[in-house]
Amino acid sequence: MPRLLLPTARPALLATSLAALSLTAACAGTSPEAASSPEPASSAPAPSVPAPSAAAPSTAPSPTPALQELELTVSGSKVTGDTGTVDVALGEPVRLTVHSDVADEVHVHGADVGGDVAAGGTVVLEFTQEAAGRFEVELEGAKRVLTRLQVR
Repeated sequence: MPRLLLPTARPALLATSLAALSLTAACAGTSPEAASSPEPASSAPAPSVPAPSAAAPSTAPSPTPALQELELTVSGSKVTGDTGTVDVALGEPVRLTVHSDVADEVHVHGADVGGDVAAGGTVVLEFTQEAAGRFEVELEGAKRVLTRLQVR
C-alpha cells in the first residue's frame, strides 16, 4: 500500500484527506453493503490451533508400574496370608508387610532386602525384583520360609 503524506499545517485539508482515505479503505475489496455497515472490531484475538505434526514426539508420561502388595502374618507355628508361591512381575515394585509374634529379621532373597520385626510388631519392606527366578522370603534367624516369590 502506498504511503500517504498529509500536510499538517492545514486542518481543513487534513480532515478532507482523512475522510477520503477512510472511504477508500472501507470500499477496497468489499461489497457496498459491507462498506456501509462495518462490523464492530473484536478485541479478543482469534484462537489459534496448532496444526498436528507427524514428527512431534509424544509428551505423555509413561505409565507408573503397579505396586504389588503382599501381606503375611506369623502366629505361633502358622503363617497366613500370601503364602505358597506368589507371582511377581519382573521390575515392578512390591510392598511386603509382615506381622509377627516373634522377633526376627524378615529377609527377601533375590532382592537382598531385609528388616527387623519385633515380637508382636510389623515390618514393611518395599523393593523391586530385578532378577527372574524363584526366591524365598524367610525369618532369617529361625530359617523359616514364609513364602516364595516367582519372578517372571
